[in-house]
Amino acid sequence: MNTVQVTLSMYYKIVGADLYGGPESRGYAMIVRDFDKKNLESVNLPVLAEEGKAGLAELCKVPVENITLISRREYEANTADLEGPDGEEN
Repeated sequence: MNTVQVTLSMYYKIVGADLYGGPESRGYAMIVRDFDKKNLESVNLPVLAEEGKAGLAELCKVPVENITLISRREYEANTADLEGPDGEEN
């Protein structure tokens, strides 16, 4: 029997990172994690979201307070006109 895979996507707004243009900038990031359904019950979603914030803060060299968990709709509204790494529009 095949196991069921579940994909969890978390979306973040990042304020003030040099990566996105400096102190007044706003950037957006998405973290995607895959889980086996059998392991999903052990996932603590609030902790996972906070770990994502901490990791992005470290990566972007900003305080964790500059990272906000946002909805997929907000993420898509603010990234719809950006190009992806392969040159295709998102």
